[in-house]
Amino acid sequence: MNRIPTMLRTLGAILLFFGCGVAARAADDVPERPRLVVVLVVDQMRADYLERYAPFLRGGLARLRDEGLVCTNARQLHAITSTAPGHATLATGSHPARHGVISNTLKVGDRFPRAGSDPNAKSLTTNKTGYSSNDLLVDGLGDWLKAADARARVVTVATKGRSAVMLGGKRPDLALYVDDADASFTTSTAYATEMPAWLREWNARVPARAWFGREWRARLTADQVERIGLTRDDAPWEGRRPFAEETERSFPHVANSADDLEFMPFGDERVLALAREAITRLELGADDATDMLGISFSAADMVGHAYGTWSHELAEYYVWLDEALGEFFTALDEGLRSGRVVVALSADHGVSPIPEQMLADGKDAGRIRIGRLKQAVDRALDDRFGAADWVVDILPDIYLNSAAIRASGSSYDAVTEAAARAAKSLHGIDDAFPRSRVLAKDGSVPAPFVASFHPDRSGDVMLSMRPHWILDYLDSAPYVKANHSTQYDYDQRVPLVFLGGGIASGRWNAAVGTIDLAPTLARLVGVAPTRELDGRALDVPRRAGAQR
Repeated sequence: MNRIPTMLRTLGAILLFFGCGVAARAADDVPERPRLVVVLVVDQMRADYLERYAPFLRGGLARLRDEGLVCTNARQLHAITSTAPGHATLATGSHPARHGVISNTLKVGDRFPRAGSDPNAKSLTTNKTGYSSNDLLVDGLGDWLKAADARARVVTVATKGRSAVMLGGKRPDLALYVDDADASFTTSTAYATEMPAWLREWNARVPARAWFGREWRARLTADQVERIGLTRDDAPWEGRRPFAEETERSFPHVANSADDLEFMPFGDERVLALAREAITRLELGADDATDMLGISFSAADMVGHAYGTWSHELAEYYVWLDEALGEFFTALDEGLRSGRVVVALSADHGVSPIPEQMLADGKDAGRIRIGRLKQAVDRALDDRFGAADWVVDILPDIYLNSAAIRASGSSYDAVTEAAARAAKSLHGIDDAFPRSRVLAKDGSVPAPFVASFHPDRSGDVMLSMRPHWILDYLDSAPYVKANHSTQYDYDQRVPLVFLGGGIASGRWNAAVGTIDLAPTLARLVGVAPTRELDGRALDVPRRAGAQR
């Protein structure tokens, strides 16, 4: 099997697809109302990457920067900056306090399942638990498009299931993600009763094993990486495995398994190839109903976690993404220039540098082991209220044992206040907010924490880390060398760029939130949200003659 010609044929089909409509109106230079909305989410992309990697950018990221409307002061406005809440916020124009997806793990009764994991939605490849948007409490952009025109089609593609289902809103036509069993792309019974024939054919034609044996090689020269402040490619704090066991810290990296693909651009290469296939097979943007395609690039997050924000691997990933998006935008070029296609790029969160790297530079940074934090809180509550198994889980909120609280005979507020003080006693935790303080909304708890709090799903104590301190999950996830999920700029500041759709290029320097992406796109295509939002539609500048 030769995979490259297949991809070139798909690109050619997209070029023809979007070129036809423009050819018929070549004499008319008035931009059309968009018929395809493409939402690109680069998992863990910090806002500063567009400028940091600028010397190497010649493709799609450069086009976004030079031809798009770049919001230079955009951020996620909630405190628990993680994948599931970030995607849900972008899709719905709402804070986690409203859409309910507060973290990557949610409290459902006495269980703590992964966000989006739904035992009632079976994977169409394994018949095991699949993913759905059932955890999402509100609708999103895709739903508004379908409410305005029942012909609208909404499709999302990602490696991570939670990314795909959150990005599509409540009722997308398809949310496609990688199945853990065989690394094929699948969906669940929440979206289809059987695997679409075109997807089954694509999986057979472009299987994950087609990438096995490929090498991810560095393309940047020593002078180029030095220009952006990078030094060694084998820093002792990097890698996917426990520190003492890591032997593959430098290029080249070889893809020998499906798991390897997720830590290399190859994982996102598959995602983008399937997204291109979806455009042609489902004829997205072909008629006068506005369709939506959501694409999430998960490998960016995995590379960032394992190798860190100041690594050769991350720089090389963005060199790849720039080139890949350049080819993608070329295929959509006629639609972008005519206004028939609009692209929005953003991120679900940023990331902190690896603590060990910060320590080597003389900064205050570190890790707090989950077990150590649990032990400190348990011991403090034992001493005051009697022995019990007090802490149920830390996700990153502290969830306490409600039965133990009742059995203690003490008030809920007394126990949660004591738990907060115990957590705050650890160096690395800046503050801790018991539930009663968050619910009071009296200004004593910073706004990002209030935006992250949902009364039915949040824990009993919310944690505010010190800058560059992270909760440590290395025991269960050794690849998490760098992490996020805080309210600091390095986690909240993300890119927000619009391209095409009749939008004029330039810089938008006023403060905006990722909650503004969905309502802005809704206004652009002429549909109305169906409910109250936390975000607002930006009055973006338009090209001369663009339809409003």
